[in-house]
Amino acid sequence: MLDRKDKLNIVKLTFTSGVNQASEEYTPHLEVERCPLCGIATE
Repeated sequence: MLDRKDKLNIVKLTFTSGVNQASEEYTPHLEVERCPLCGIATE
């Protein structure tokens, strides 16, 4: 199971409108320290 920190790392965006759909994947390149309880960036 992924911890909360991993869930906040957005690497894929999907857009759907009617019959149109677009999706794009990105390679994560930032490491942000986050509070393990709430996920807010601590920097």
